[in-house]
Amino acid sequence: MKKRTLQFLFLNLWALSLIGCVGTIKDADPISTKAASVQDKSVTDFAGIFNAVAISNNRVEVIFPVAEGDPDQIAYVIRYDGQQIPTYVYGSALKPDYRGLLKYTITGLQSDTPYSFSVQARNVKTNIESSNNLSKSTKTFSNVTAIFNGISIVRNLSGADGLNGIEVIWPEAEIRGGVVSKDEVDPIEYQVTVIDSNFLNPGDINNTAFGEPNRKVYSIQGNKRSATINGLKAGTKYFVQVRAVHYGYSLPVNSSNINYKKEENTNYLEISTYSENLSNLNFENDSLLTYYPPGIGGLYSIQLGWLPPQGNFDHYRVYYNTGNAVTLSNFLNTSILDYSCSGEETADSNVSCQYVDSNLSNFLLTGLQTNTKYNLSLAVCLTRGCEAGKRVFSNVKSHTTTPPVASFRGIASIDSAKELTKLDRLFLNFESPDLTSGNLSGLIVEYYGIDITNPSPMSLNDSDVINTTLLDVQPFDYRLDTTIEVSGIDPSSSTPYCFLIVPYTYNNDGSKTLHRDGLIPQCKIPEIKGPSAIEFPGIDNFQCNFSSKEIIVNWSRPNVGIFNSFELYYVTNASSFNFGEAFDWENNAYNRILLDSSKTTHTLTNLQPGKSYRLGIISYYDSINGPIRSEINPNTIECSL
Repeated sequence: MKKRTLQFLFLNLWALSLIGCVGTIKDADPISTKAASVQDKSVTDFAGIFNAVAISNNRVEVIFPVAEGDPDQIAYVIRYDGQQIPTYVYGSALKPDYRGLLKYTITGLQSDTPYSFSVQARNVKTNIESSNNLSKSTKTFSNVTAIFNGISIVRNLSGADGLNGIEVIWPEAEIRGGVVSKDEVDPIEYQVTVIDSNFLNPGDINNTAFGEPNRKVYSIQGNKRSATINGLKAGTKYFVQVRAVHYGYSLPVNSSNINYKKEENTNYLEISTYSENLSNLNFENDSLLTYYPPGIGGLYSIQLGWLPPQGNFDHYRVYYNTGNAVTLSNFLNTSILDYSCSGEETADSNVSCQYVDSNLSNFLLTGLQTNTKYNLSLAVCLTRGCEAGKRVFSNVKSHTTTPPVASFRGIASIDSAKELTKLDRLFLNFESPDLTSGNLSGLIVEYYGIDITNPSPMSLNDSDVINTTLLDVQPFDYRLDTTIEVSGIDPSSSTPYCFLIVPYTYNNDGSKTLHRDGLIPQCKIPEIKGPSAIEFPGIDNFQCNFSSKEIIVNWSRPNVGIFNSFELYYVTNASSFNFGEAFDWENNAYNRILLDSSKTTHTLTNLQPGKSYRLGIISYYDSINGPIRSEINPNTIECSL
């Protein structure tokens, strides 16, 4: 008792502190506090639960009125027997039904169990909650049912089919069994009910006293998730519901039991069939958008896209011209359009028309002139002839067939020659242009000499410019290659060669536009380099022939790097092999054998018994600036005879 008294005193002190805080807020911001108090009053006046209806063995639909005020600031608090934590539902998450009431489905309940429910409204900002004393009771079904959430989508069929038909879609009811052995809750049938709003309301959907044509029930197989409903009246609003029939309901032992039930969700959606009246066609006339197709396609074509209209129509048309957009608008509003829509219009040959099927929401307009401004409008036609009063136009959009330049990053690196036959060349490496991102007609190599700030670089491969240098660009395909070879280089030069690769596009008069933005010249001092240790790892394998006093060594010829011979070194009775000492063979005990670059094997003969031999091989080129050797490799060998 003492503990409860202390708790009561604490709660009263807490409440007084809240009252004091509210007073402070009011003094600081009387307008917002007044709004909050109005919101609180709408919450405290909340009437409470309207009804609770069991719809399966573990679900109950709780129905209650809408609390006045901002739905984003109101939460509905649902309580029932045995519940640990109340269920909170934001008002903005619920939509009133035809009666103006809200509904929320409580799941996870026990079968054949009575429950009592209450609903309060709470202001989520002030936490003020209503305190009505209303409750409603219901009892869950005693038998299991399908576990099903009801209808999810209903939509019109496209085109003229939407005059008399709709498509109904629902989520799959839970399946626990298999193909052969079904579980009692598995769905075997879905029942789609459609009622005419001119004669019935959603409360009549499941009233079997009403029949066709105002109430239609369709039986759909349990493995289906949608159904096309035809035979409806044009321009009519319908209410649609879907329920699931479970396997247990079909068993003879249950079907004869009037107390054995199937799930009874009351979820419904409304939809209106299309009308032949233009006023019932809902088309956003500013939804037409134009895009550049990938690559060079943007030079000759325009990609159009739009939001499909709601309502019945026969087809689309794309009208377009060059020049003045106002001219196209005037033509569409005042002229008699051709019935066929198959090219130039009779009333004005500067305006053309292309037919588009009603099931499309995008279209590629082709056969256009490059670098030309086009004006375009999309017509939605109710009839084949698209007569006046039977069509609606989008706003005119302008589009120029000059796509952006394809993405190109320029020179990534420059390599010196790696082959003896190409010593006079440098290799400009680059990433291939992204030809899907825009237009590109080719690449021009510009030579800056030794200075990247040179204001007058020389084009080496521009057909419109005479190349006065000693350099040449070897043929290449910019769409496939990632390296450009520039010949005429002095391989012994100690000064750099600087280049820029520039993309260009053609203009209508055949001239070129070069696009240098963001590109930076790159430079390279030529190098004569032998193969790396990876490109030429040295000796692959060897054989020690004791009887013939021979050593056979084998190696693989490198595919890259500058060399015209091989140096095979050997030394006797040494504790190790050192290439640095071997290169100075004339002044020490190492021996050198110079071999032709075509060789891949060599045999040392007339060797002395009782001695050990250490060998290593390296590639060699005798340049005017001194020997060029491959990188030192670790593959040396030892052979004792």
